[in-house]
Amino acid sequence: MKLNTKDINHVAVRLCAAACDLRRSGSSKLDRLFISPQCFLDEMYVKKITRDFHLVDSRSVLASRLSGWQYWEDSGAALWDAVKKIADEMCELLRVRHEEMLGKQRANRQKKREEEV
Repeated sequence: MKLNTKDINHVAVRLCAAACDLRRSGSSKLDRLFISPQCFLDEMYVKKITRDFHLVDSRSVLASRLSGWQYWEDSGAALWDAVKKIADEMCELLRVRHEEMLGKQRANRQKKREEEV
């Protein structure tokens, strides 16, 4: 199973929230005081991260997707932590969905067996 469009949109919202937190926490740098969270991690970078999100499985993969992002040196590690947390939550969501699907399949097979008898 893989993430659907609604899941990817949820990931994007979570990334934007994480970017807002990162920008705020790194406000010791003067340039960050004057930029919005949308400029800190703009939509282009969010799309680069969320496209095939399941493949962003290491910090180096994230770094390659964010090539050119001017805040990588200061905030890359913290962003990776946020991405990893989101990815772990999405994996758990997929696992639960998979278990539910298997449970429904088992119930349907059992029902068919009972109807045949």
